[in-house]
Amino acid sequence: MKENNKLSRWAAFTIVLMLQISGALYSQTISNPVRTVRAGSEIGYPPYSIVTEEGEADGFSVELLHAALHAMHYEVTFKVDEWTVVKNDLEIGEVEVLPLVGRTPEREEIFDFTVPYLTMHGAIVTHKDNTQIYSQSDLAGKTIAVLAGDNAEEFVRRTMPDTTIVTTQTFLDSLLLVSEKQVDAVIIQQLVALQLINEYQLDSIKIAGPPIQEFSQSFCFAVQEGNKDLLAILNEGLALVLADGTYERLYAKWFTPIISLSRISERIVIGGDKDYPPYEFLDENGEPTGFNVELTLAVAEELGITVDIVLDTWSNTYQRLINNEINMIQGVFYSLERDQTFSFSQPYLEVPHVIITRKGELSDVTAMDELAGYRIIVMEQDIMHQRAIEFGYDSQLILVSSQEEALRLLSSGEGDCVLAAEIPALYWIKENKWKNLDIRARIAVPEYNYAVLEGSAEESVLRQLSQALVTLKAKGTYHSIYSKWFGVYEKTPSTFFNFLRTFSFIFVGVLVVVLLIILWSVMLRRQVRLKTRLLKI
Repeated sequence: MKENNKLSRWAAFTIVLMLQISGALYSQTISNPVRTVRAGSEIGYPPYSIVTEEGEADGFSVELLHAALHAMHYEVTFKVDEWTVVKNDLEIGEVEVLPLVGRTPEREEIFDFTVPYLTMHGAIVTHKDNTQIYSQSDLAGKTIAVLAGDNAEEFVRRTMPDTTIVTTQTFLDSLLLVSEKQVDAVIIQQLVALQLINEYQLDSIKIAGPPIQEFSQSFCFAVQEGNKDLLAILNEGLALVLADGTYERLYAKWFTPIISLSRISERIVIGGDKDYPPYEFLDENGEPTGFNVELTLAVAEELGITVDIVLDTWSNTYQRLINNEINMIQGVFYSLERDQTFSFSQPYLEVPHVIITRKGELSDVTAMDELAGYRIIVMEQDIMHQRAIEFGYDSQLILVSSQEEALRLLSSGEGDCVLAAEIPALYWIKENKWKNLDIRARIAVPEYNYAVLEGSAEESVLRQLSQALVTLKAKGTYHSIYSKWFGVYEKTPSTFFNFLRTFSFIFVGVLVVVLLIILWSVMLRRQVRLKTRLLKI
């Protein structure tokens, strides 16, 4: 027994000693990092990589690298120079890591990359007088300025061999060339352009057209090819700063001020469909109204921003977002195809879609795959337009600008069926007294979201909007708006069940009263008996 106690004491002592040694080693590791990593940082790439007045490296990517290495108990020093210099320094091993490198096929041969921490799209910048360049296809035969050695240069050389390329040492130099009309355009990352245009008041130039979807920039940390140990440390450090909220804090710090530069007087223009009741439509005075409109105004109030809501035909609204003429759409159905072009909020509603026919016709049709050979009326650019194409019904489609027009055509004898959202269809059928139309079958329930162009400056606003939606649901605001616009469409119980429920309430009430009377009677009898006994005594 004594031996056991002695062994137990030695075991406890050993465990305590090991814990103390581990704690000391851990504290020493924190206070004395494993080693210091040498990094390079380029000048003139705001907000990712900049130089302070003291000549120190700063910016989103610089701070992110520092945070990722610090999470792994490493320190980092930065050498600041032009991009071509620091890129070469990494190639020859003068520095060990660069915080901001776009991953491209050309660079895969000389660098190893961490997982991407940010993906953005490039933009075309032109002089404000230039009305001929809007998209990548308009750049054929033009003179384009790019940063020397940047992935924009690699992209232009790879995809636009018929252009004349002018390289510069900084993005500012490129923008100055286009402002002076010495080149036709600049290919540059959109947020960088926005910040430089504002900082240097380059009022004579503009961002032309939507982001270049083919020019997707996946920003990573880069190390020399084969430096697997440092690469593993950087990847693990990135995972830690993503998990503990550091990444979001740094993103908000560096990007939120720039996002506001893309707005006019801090106003966001949000588009929608002018004929989609009760979700969104124009009232008798031509003013936007409906569920989406009220929800957007509530979100704007929650965020403290000003919005202009512009309703038009759906196809026009859809195209205006693609053309960068509006900042956001307040009601877009999610699809994999649209996900290639747009960034979506979390869904705030699910909207049933149905097949609508004339009464007595197509009575055997209950699903999308049963519409082969029939003439299908559908709203152009609507989610059901896309679904019909996916089913191979392109040649059967009759395209219209609104669901009301689709139903009117069907009611008048044109086409065989309409694919549309259920509640707007019910609204228009009742409003126009189309008694010859019948909702045949529910075929889809797509998710309804807010959407912006993928890679645009508005993606930050979209994230804030998503959080505001959560807050509105928690406060009950969302429920109030929903009840106002959709309460009338909710299915009510049958008359029998209404009667049964009312009868149950009455029955329970009467039963409670009867039980109270019986209880009172019993208590009263007991009191009488007690007093009678006392009198006899």
